[in-house]
Amino acid sequence: MDDLAPGENIFELRLLGVDIDKAVVGEDNPATFMTVDFFEHETQATAVHGGLNVSVDHTLQYVVKVDDFFLEYLDTRHLPVELNKSLGLDFATIGVAHVNLRRVLDDAETGHTAKSPPIHFCDVV
Repeated sequence: MDDLAPGENIFELRLLGVDIDKAVVGEDNPATFMTVDFFEHETQATAVHGGLNVSVDHTLQYVVKVDDFFLEYLDTRHLPVELNKSLGLDFATIGVAHVNLRRVLDDAETGHTAKSPPIHFCDVV
């Protein structure tokens, strides 16, 4: 936190896991990973995991400038979290969860902090 400039903060997103429908992927042990495109940052990806019930427990951290532009982004946008099936050197997106970022502002208003973080669930379609 000492490296943050005035007005900057750390936005943290924790991906816990995903339950995959075998009918969607057509196999018992698919190799999958998730990608996240957040705000003005590079795409980040989880490691590849096998199985239909995947525990990822992957934390993403972003340094953000908390200004009106960023707060409007949180208030009006959804964060796409893509579920991808690994195909060797290639991949195919098999679903996307659209996380409502407004929940972040709602959580702040209700007193959630990094020490008592909320957990939200989202369907991948």
